[in-house]
Amino acid sequence: MRKLILFFIAVSLGLTMTSCLDEGSQNFSESSIVYIAMDQGLVYGKTLTGRVITSDKIDMMVPGTFKFLSYSWEESYGYTSLGEVSVYNVITSGEVIDISQTYLQMAPVTEVTPKLDFKDIKRPVYDENGIYLDDYWLFEYSYMGKEGETPIVSFYKRSSTEQNPDPVEIDVRLVKTGTPKDGASEKLYTDVIAVDMRQLRQMYGGTSTTSTKDLRIKFWYYLDGRTELTESQTYIMKVKGN
Repeated sequence: MRKLILFFIAVSLGLTMTSCLDEGSQNFSESSIVYIAMDQGLVYGKTLTGRVITSDKIDMMVPGTFKFLSYSWEESYGYTSLGEVSVYNVITSGEVIDISQTYLQMAPVTEVTPKLDFKDIKRPVYDENGIYLDDYWLFEYSYMGKEGETPIVSFYKRSSTEQNPDPVEIDVRLVKTGTPKDGASEKLYTDVIAVDMRQLRQMYGGTSTTSTKDLRIKFWYYLDGRTELTESQTYIMKVKGN
């Protein structure tokens, strides 16, 4: 298990994505979860603060993964051109932390015993258009565990025969693997997971090239201290219209 500096919950992806890319004249130093992508032969990172960055270290990372990075930029470092986008040439520092990834399972959950509860699940960080983060949704969650255990969080789409379900309902479940360290006491852990949700866009998106429709999505999970499933608010994925 790892301790992760989690500030991204306070970041508004929609507000920062455009404004920060235009700033360019100011030095900065920050930490962010970064989505690693590749285009035109360039490996680069998309930060949750809205910046597009690259470095020698980022160039060695695998596209399609998420990392937690600390990095800095000064005007003397310059940019790398990616089409019409100017990518910041940054200097990374400190530990690079891998963010766990999973995918939406398109079959109903099979309940397990004993049931494990989350302490909390924060609202996801994602791009409703599926462009900036390629339909990955980032969830911060907390749970009680012991040193030596590893959490596994899974997402299951509830069965539905409807062409246009409203909403799409997804069950989130937590299990733990590994052997607790001798004498370890239970304590609160916080972590992040990136969930690939693109199958929903493929399943429910239409064929229009000019219009979109809202796909409503809701999550269900067990919280500590509650016997019934907890229902999340409704989130929107914008998909192609019919």
